Amino acid sequence: MAALCVIQFGVDTRDLAALVPALMASHPTHTWVVTSGQQEAEDLILEIRPKLAPERTAQVQVFRGAEVYFMDFAGHSSTDYAYDDEDRPEALQGRIELAVLATRSPTRVVLDRDGEVVVVR
Repeated sequence: MAALCVIQFGVDTRDLAALVPALMASHPTHTWVVTSGQQEAEDLILEIRPKLAPERTAQVQVFRGAEVYFMDFAGHSSTDYAYDDEDRPEALQGRIELAVLATRSPTRVVLDRDGEVVVVR
């Protein structure tokens, strides 16, 4: 009798999309919609906006390999990485938290450079 070999590929974007309602539950001041990532081989794309200022939309994207986590707001972006399955929910939560914070923060951020150092004022 031949042995059965089962290969598991770990967390994918559909698994992460299923976590979004619970992760967004702690942000009742914001609305959200999953626009992609509920089908196999799709990036997870999540739009987050404050209820009182719906024009201030941030986007969270998890690339379909579920290793690269990206947040974009008003042309500014931030990237995180999660290579292990157990780190992926936390990486998604971090991008969501950052998106919520960005949409509640000032619209204008002024950056100066001191050589190679970026200074926020």
